[in-house]
Amino acid sequence: MNTKNSEEKNSKVVGLTAPENMNEVTPEHIAAWKREYGVSVLQQMEIEDSEYKAILKEPTREDIKFAGLASKKDPMKFNQVILERCWVFGDREIQDNTGLFLSACKEMDKILGIKKVTLKKL
Repeated sequence: MNTKNSEEKNSKVVGLTAPENMNEVTPEHIAAWKREYGVSVLQQMEIEDSEYKAILKEPTREDIKFAGLASKKDPMKFNQVILERCWVFGDREIQDNTGLFLSACKEMDKILGIKKVTLKKL
């Protein structure tokens, strides 16, 4: 398993030693990433029945807009762009391996933070 982060800049945490893999991520890394990305919550994604994990930030409207534009010619591009733009740290295979990528896509509504909505006729 390649445990290097997909983007070198994301593996650098000011004042901390950058983790080599998900097992080395500490609460201090999480706190630093929250400050870096300006978010109060990060999500850890785990692929069931595997050792693959990643840490994601919730997408912004700008991320969703960019993904929507990218997906006009290729519908799978939406999921790919969201995963790439929300990626903080983790096992790159989730983005590179088709089966792992599709497993992550299956939970895209959770990654996007979509909540159930109830409508009432008035």
